[in-house]
Amino acid sequence: MLMPFPFRFFLLNCLILISCFISPNIYAEINSAVLEQLKKENIVDTTHSLTNDEIQHLKKQNEQLYQKSLIDFKILMIPSTNGQAIDQYAVDIFNTLKIGNKSLDNGLLLLVAKDDRKMRFEVGYGLEGDFTDIEAGRIIRHTLAPNFQNNDYFNGFKETHKKLLDKSITLGKPKNEDQKLDLILKTIAGIFLSFLLCIPLYWCYTKVIIKFGTDGASGAFIGLLIFEIFIHLLIFGYLNFGKIAFLLCASIPLYAPFMLTIFLPFNEQYRLLKTILYSLPLQIFALFGFGIFYFIEFYPQISFIILTSLTICFILLLLRYAVFLYRFRAGTENAYLTAFYNQHLQEKARQKMLDEQYERLNHFNKTSESSESSSSSYSSSSSSNSSSSSSSSSSRESGGSSGGGGASGSW
Repeated sequence: MLMPFPFRFFLLNCLILISCFISPNIYAEINSAVLEQLKKENIVDTTHSLTNDEIQHLKKQNEQLYQKSLIDFKILMIPSTNGQAIDQYAVDIFNTLKIGNKSLDNGLLLLVAKDDRKMRFEVGYGLEGDFTDIEAGRIIRHTLAPNFQNNDYFNGFKETHKKLLDKSITLGKPKNEDQKLDLILKTIAGIFLSFLLCIPLYWCYTKVIIKFGTDGASGAFIGLLIFEIFIHLLIFGYLNFGKIAFLLCASIPLYAPFMLTIFLPFNEQYRLLKTILYSLPLQIFALFGFGIFYFIEFYPQISFIILTSLTICFILLLLRYAVFLYRFRAGTENAYLTAFYNQHLQEKARQKMLDEQYERLNHFNKTSESSESSSSSYSSSSSSNSSSSSSSSSSRESGGSSGGGGASGSW
């Protein structure tokens, strides 16, 4: 006897709800078992792509790597991340296991999702200076990927171990106050160098905005900003600044108030107001950059502090603008605006008068020079005539005068 349709529908929904509550727990148990195995054995393959002998060989290499360079290297090979981004999946595993020594931060995780055909290196903080993102990407492209394409996973892992063994990574003492001080000094030096590199950018931006206004300057700033970011990455990558280089690239718009204070002419009317207005739109680029960094958890604390500061500044300016609008509607700002506009007209008229005086003075000087030249020519001609009449007794006749021709030169 079949059950009534409403009852069958209700029972089906109950089964679906129960499966939704049970399946995450099953997945969590399987996942925790794999992570516990990875914590103990360092090499775990849940896809059965490696033989037992190959796993044992990789474990020996792993132990050699730890003895030589103190790198806590773990390899996890899984079928799939089940739709989750492999970057976040690797971060979750790394933070769950807390890979690496607390004082050294010497953890390194290689996660391979076989069916997804994706892999990810997750690097501990203490290794970032020795094993950069560029080097990790190079190993993925030139060592792991070619072997994985041939389904030779063992050789890919073995060659990766060799490259790490050949690399001179020396993890010394635990991080202490001296190392923190070195990091702070390196960051300060990076900010100072970045500030110097941005001088041509803001010098050009100031000249363009004075001549063509904000519309032309915005386009020029975007083009120059892209060029500056390229220069920053090139120089700081060469100096091995690591991830700090990207942070400094996002900080370029933050220099605008200081740079414009330097490059705006000191006799510029309303200099402080123009500095604020000209630098304010550029902070949108900073908001965009640090917003992305905060979203992808790239220096999240610093990104959060800068985002909060910029947001507070924008809110304060917005409130000031709202107060201005309220006073303008109430009529209390009319006198201020009238005085401001009258002062602008007076300054414009004064500048026009100075230009006219300069033109008149320049015209007067040219007229004086031409009159002096003609009088000297006349006196020279008369003296020549008189000397020719007085020297008629000479055997060679003289009395020629200059016709105004000739040539001048320099070397």
